[in-house]
Formats: sequence, structure tokens, C-alpha cells
Amino acid sequence: MSIDPKPALWPKEFTDAVKSIGKYYMYDYKGIRIDPYRILSVYGIVCPAMQHAIKKLLRCGKSIKTEREDILEVMSTLERKLEMLNEDSNMQSEERRNCERTDK
Repeated sequence: MSIDPKPALWPKEFTDAVKSIGKYYMYDYKGIRIDPYRILSVYGIVCPAMQHAIKKLLRCGKSIKTEREDILEVMSTLERKLEMLNEDSNMQSEERRNCERTDK
């Protein structure tokens, strides 16, 4: 089943705007449209922080921000992801300690 990317109900201004925004991310390879969303899907990347970092790296320095600014933003995003992993690990450790206390 194929979804019409340009339903008749969408105003022309909207579809034109979407085309102009998306053109920076659209590449064709052997007849397959490649964009960040296809790449994320193929690799099964579901973490929003990783998705953001990968999308930034794919277009690094080719938009309104400099290469340096994009890299710093990616680093900041991934540092936050590491913080979240540490927070999750600490919560799990605390939960294990709480379970050990109630088991006694």
C-alpha cells in the first residue's frame, strides 16, 4: 500500500514548503529515496537523542550553523544521553537495594 505524499486536501503552499525544507535531506540511491528517517528506520534507532545527533551529523556544517556549532550541539545531545543512562542505572541500583531491604 502506498501513501500519497501530497493528498489533495493539503494546500499547495504547504506541499511546496515541505518540498523545499526536505530537499536538503533527500538523496536517491539505486532508486531508493534516502533521508535521515529512512536511515534511522533501517538501523532501528529509536532513541530521540541519537536520532537528533545522527540527523545533525548527516548535514553537519551544510545548513545555517557552522560545522563547529553542529558538532558542539551533537556532543551536548550525546552528553545528555549519557546522563540519562547514568540516571537510569542509578534508579535501577536504588530499586535493587530497596528490593533487598524488603526481602529480609
